Amino acid sequence: MTLTHSLTLPAACRPLSPAEADAVLGGADTATDDSGFTTVLSNIEKVSKVFNYMARIFSSTSAMLNNFITIYNTVKQLNEFISNNF
Repeated sequence: MTLTHSLTLPAACRPLSPAEADAVLGGADTATDDSGFTTVLSNIEKVSKVFNYMARIFSSTSAMLNNFITIYNTVKQLNEFISNNF
């Protein structure tokens, strides 16, 4: 496979001015802004992690219960088969 496109970089770069940096970052310095939107995002991330752990617990519990039900039904069918054929 041959690539036909090449990446072109600018001839010269300069640092962003503070006004440009604010515009690019949405008007807030995310490293130092601990109020408002950044705090909300942080809290949402924490709650999301809690729900993720809870989902893992319920998922694994559901799988274990399903296995126990399958084992019970299989033993029941095996017992029925043995009593009908032997």
